[in-house]
Amino acid sequence: MENVEGIQKNKDGVLKVFPAMTLDELYTHGDCPAVIKEAIGFSAVWQVRNETSVEKAVSAPSLMPELTIALLATEAQVLLEDGATVPMAEVVKRSGKRAKMAALLLSDGVCAATARLGVSPTSDPIVAVAASIDVKNGVINDVRVALTGVWSGRKWLAESVQSFKGGEAGKLDVAQVAAAVEKEVKPKGDHLGSVEYRRAMAGVLTRQALEACMKGVK
Repeated sequence: MENVEGIQKNKDGVLKVFPAMTLDELYTHGDCPAVIKEAIGFSAVWQVRNETSVEKAVSAPSLMPELTIALLATEAQVLLEDGATVPMAEVVKRSGKRAKMAALLLSDGVCAATARLGVSPTSDPIVAVAASIDVKNGVINDVRVALTGVWSGRKWLAESVQSFKGGEAGKLDVAQVAAAVEKEVKPKGDHLGSVEYRRAMAGVLTRQALEACMKGVK
């Protein structure tokens, strides 16, 4: 296992990121997955990236929601000091005390992409989406869509997309997946966007992210 600048990389390409590493160190690391790098760039300016550890960002999902949805879409996992490995999807649901984080495990093995809508390119998103598609032998092994700006509480992942698993990748109707997500989300309106607007944008951005994913599917 290779150990370079605070990151261990195993032969399968999984990155073991130590919790004390700053987001900027991860952002500038050559092995940082593209979608994670993009999410960190949108989530925080240089100063904040240097002041925020990986552990802090992972432990407080709402702190940097675009990073959180990117971690969820790419199936990141958290290695705890007690030896347990917990999917990010479980981390965001948990509350209260738990074993301390030993490492963040990142994989770059799925086709993933993001799409966002904000008042400006550097503003917090009104709605943002991170999606991934894992294809094996032409069959959809998994499809994940994580969103921010369209849920309340600890909800991040769209459940409706699971019905598309097992289908032929070449026949995936991205518009149909986006429509399912649009129907599922439960946004709250505010001065940045009404319920109807946020719901519609969830569909539009899901479609954009999935179309970008499909370009990388082999």
